[in-house]
Amino acid sequence: MENETDFAFEGLMPLVWNRSYYSDQDGTGWLGEGWSVPGSQRIIRDAAGLAYIDDQGRLFPLPEPEEDDEEPVLFESEQIWFGKNSDGHYVIA
Repeated sequence: MENETDFAFEGLMPLVWNRSYYSDQDGTGWLGEGWSVPGSQRIIRDAAGLAYIDDQGRLFPLPEPEEDDEEPVLFESEQIWFGKNSDGHYVIA
């Protein structure tokens, strides 16, 4: 794994922009094959169902939330909460 800091701004709300390279990462990130950047996390739907792609480019499957279930589910291995809000949008926290 290789990490690079492209820029950093100090202040009340500091901002650090890092990019990381993972040679075993599947797919192409915003900066090309193997690279991940902040904000590239996303939820996708494919033939297998829902999946979450984290900030390291790792993909893991998510269950489809029930229509009336607004309570998020904790994935302890990844330390994230996943659910669907009252507007029908998926939420990762």
